[in-house]
Amino acid sequence: MNAYFKPIFLAALFFNSLSISKAQEWTLHLSGNESYPLQAPGKGQYPILWYSDTEGRGVLLGGFGGGVSWQRDLKSSWLLKIQSNVFRSRYYDEPVIFVDEQGQLLGATLGITTNLNANLLATIKARPTTWLQAGLGLGLQGQVLSRSNYGAAVSNGEARDLKFWNRSLTPVMVMLPAEATFRLGRRWSVTARAELGLTPASKVAYFKKERWINTVLEVGYLIKSGKTAAMPDSN
Repeated sequence: MNAYFKPIFLAALFFNSLSISKAQEWTLHLSGNESYPLQAPGKGQYPILWYSDTEGRGVLLGGFGGGVSWQRDLKSSWLLKIQSNVFRSRYYDEPVIFVDEQGQLLGATLGITTNLNANLLATIKARPTTWLQAGLGLGLQGQVLSRSNYGAAVSNGEARDLKFWNRSLTPVMVMLPAEATFRLGRRWSVTARAELGLTPASKVAYFKKERWINTVLEVGYLIKSGKTAAMPDSN
């Protein structure tokens, strides 16, 4: 078994074995996110949603995505939640000076990098009231695709497209999610979550200390709830 997945798998089995309650839920999620590169001073956060009238590009979208979660009661007021998401994240990348084949300066520009990510999170949550849940967990985030856009430049009268696939990112990062969920009625919920990267985000030696933190605002809709088979009594 992959070393990244083993801790999550074992934790899920352990807490599942403690369960004496049979309630479980399946929930669909839609979310917006902002990625904050840490220990990478040349990179910056990109807003979820904003309007750029000066650049003439209208409404600009940052990070968004969706996913599904399974949640089951543990002993007392504790819950186990397993969630998987697919989402886009964006950030301002390092400024770069471009030159052509003859070494002629094409210009210096700040790029925007867009990533397609997938994650798997396991979270243990406390439920102090019927409308509030909060918890901490462990998870993995994989970078499926990454595209950097530095606009365009003109060289010898020809337009050069300064867009390229970014292969400098670590394929899988270990994440530490912390979240609070507010229940709105029987089916709806709103979750605020921060996902801190515990392992490096970049394969480039210069950025070996780079980490990410994702902030997520998520709306959930309960699609199924019911009972699981009772756990056997050890006595």
